[in-house]
Parts: sequence; C-alpha cells; structure tokens
Amino acid sequence: MKQLPDPGLGTRVRVLPRLDTLTRTALEELEAWFTEHPEAYVAISGGKDSTTVLHLARQVNPGVQVAFFDSGLEFPQTLRYIERLQEHWGFDLHTFPAEPSALEVLVENGSWEHGAFKTDKDYLHDACIIRPLARAQEALGRYSVYGLRADESSSRLALLSKGRGRVTKHDRQGQIEQGYLAPIWRWSFEEVYGYLERNKVPMNPIYAALKRLGVPERRARVGLLIDGWSLDQGRWALARMLAPDLCRLVETHLPALADYR
Repeated sequence: MKQLPDPGLGTRVRVLPRLDTLTRTALEELEAWFTEHPEAYVAISGGKDSTTVLHLARQVNPGVQVAFFDSGLEFPQTLRYIERLQEHWGFDLHTFPAEPSALEVLVENGSWEHGAFKTDKDYLHDACIIRPLARAQEALGRYSVYGLRADESSSRLALLSKGRGRVTKHDRQGQIEQGYLAPIWRWSFEEVYGYLERNKVPMNPIYAALKRLGVPERRARVGLLIDGWSLDQGRWALARMLAPDLCRLVETHLPALADYR
C-alpha cells in the first residue's frame, strides 16, 4: 500500500488497552463478511470512521470496491482528501451524486426563507442517501461495509447491538433489501483516532482545521457543509472559515444562513 502524504494532523501517544483486541475482532468479522458476500463494497464519507473501516477492509480484501455518496455540499477539503486516498491506495472508487443536489433540495423546499415554516428533513435524507444508495446497490450489490459506531446515539446503539454490528433490512415482501456490516461498532472515538495514528493513516484535513479552531475531538464532524443541525452552536460560522468561497455561494441561494455567521 502506498503511503498517503500527511496533511499535517499531529499525533500523540494514546493509552488504548482494547485496541489490539478490537482490531483483531474487526478483521475477523470483515473476513467472514467478505467470505459470505465477496461483492460487498465499503461506503466512505471522508470521515475518520469510514476511513478506518476502509483501511481495515483493504487488509482483508485489497480489491474491495468503494462507494462515495456526494451530496453536492461536501467540504472541498473532503473531496480532495478522497481523491488523494484513491490515488495513493489505488482502490476502485464509485461516486453516486445526490440528484437533485443537497443545495437544490434546500432551495426548492423553501424552508430556509425568512418566515417559512419548519419542514420535515426526510426530503434531504432521500436525496442524499436513499436515492444514491439505491443506485449503488444496482451497481455494486446489496451488501456493504459502513463506518458506524454505537456510541454516537442511542438509536444507533440499539440498531447495531441487536446484530452485533450486522444489520439486515427487508422490504415489504420480506426479501433482503440491504445488508451491511459495521466492524467498528463497539469502538470509541478515541480508539478510532488511536488506530489511525498507530497505522499512520492521515485524516481528512478538516479535523486538523477544526482542532485549530477549538473544536473538541469528540464534536469534530466532516459531514455536509450545511444540513440544518447545530446552526445555533456555530456550525455555519465554522463552515465559513473552512470553505469561505463555497459558503458565500451557498448564502446567495439561502440568504437566511447569514444570520448564523
């Protein structure tokens, strides 16, 4: 595997007594998953968790295919980071853009105009996740690997604990609609950071930029440039510092965002 240039995120010694066991277990689970579903792909977002899972998966299945769901409102740094990962690790990358894009959905919905009523956010989830996922399954199959962790929410804990990291979804006829493995479902965010540091896997430079801006590691997120969450906690102000040109363009379409600078 080629070495990816370090984007400048510093490392530090972490005392992580479970990491060796968690890593060994994740590799064993991935080996079993790929034996059962050799066509399974890895879904990446450019975040630390999916990068960890991709690094693990490639140790078991070096030729694993990779899917990226592009919302159209990704940080430019994230897009460049994924390109660099693909260039230096040489995996087969499949990009599935949101149709319409996240920005087009938000503009068309009208809920971002001053005085508009708040609306259900499912429309954004459908455009950015459900529809691209359907195209990914048509192209790559129903089985995949995700970088999901149980400690991120109570609902995720309930979902992942039930199958110990394996999730199977059925359609109305009872047929398998989607199956995925979350091999790091029991990991903490400290263990994810520790794994990447130990294996010298540089992270998305967004993390280093957020750290310089005072964002704690536990709260650092890559995600969409804007999705409606955490605006009152400074999310948009941070986004403007990280991607000023793109954010200015977004504000021309969603002027109410200027209130959250």
